[in-house]
Amino acid sequence: MDDLPAYRELPQIVATQAERVRFRSGELLQEWVDKYPWTFDPHEVRTALNQRTGHFYEWFSAVHFCETMGWNSLIESYQWKNQTWKRGVVSRLGGDDLLRFFDTQRRRYGMLHAPDLLVFAPDFSDYFFCEVKGPRDRLRDVQVQYFAEVAKVSGKEIVVLPVDLI
Repeated sequence: MDDLPAYRELPQIVATQAERVRFRSGELLQEWVDKYPWTFDPHEVRTALNQRTGHFYEWFSAVHFCETMGWNSLIESYQWKNQTWKRGVVSRLGGDDLLRFFDTQRRRYGMLHAPDLLVFAPDFSDYFFCEVKGPRDRLRDVQVQYFAEVAKVSGKEIVVLPVDLI
């Protein structure tokens, strides 16, 4: 689909400092793993536990989509070849052309990562990509260019979800 915009911004959602503190302590992280096991696989849990200062906004956003839409999310690493299960989901949703795009085009865009979340219906009938932006994070021009290509290859829109912290 050539006519898809590079991205569309969603209304901002708000997280609290208390939630972020509980996430960093591992308490909220474990609650979310127990409540949304389809979204938070062992690889994501290890990453979050080892890098507790990062990933909060992505996890918070994945929970947002679970709670508001009933949809699941794959977080970040779905583009990596060693993530066999996640790549199977990507292939089922977007086909092997999308996997090949992630495998070959990243270098062209300065080693960018795929959008933060791949959000999808539990029955695999629909999906979209989401780039999460925390309070001081902004979309870079190279991301806009890359996301336009992802949208073109996948035929799906990229949404940007701003998350504020109070």
